[in-house]
Amino acid sequence: MGTTRLPRWFNMVFIVFGAYVILTHTLGLLSGTPWGGFELLFGWELGSAWWVGRLAMVVGWTGIVAMNVQGLRRGRRRAGLVE
Repeated sequence: MGTTRLPRWFNMVFIVFGAYVILTHTLGLLSGTPWGGFELLFGWELGSAWWVGRLAMVVGWTGIVAMNVQGLRRGRRRAGLVE
């Protein structure tokens, strides 16, 4: 049974959006500003532990971007574009 592969543009969308999320949350983490979106989206009131949520977003999206980059590289390797 074969696996279904995502189109290349789908990987690119995730990479670009993920880079944006990583950049904005890293800058917010470094500047020390909490993000109110966690309470709005998930109902989480993080209080003084706001940085944990931002750090989790950065780490999680870094993993998502890495998986999509790996998928693009694997697809190019199968197509014979990269050795």
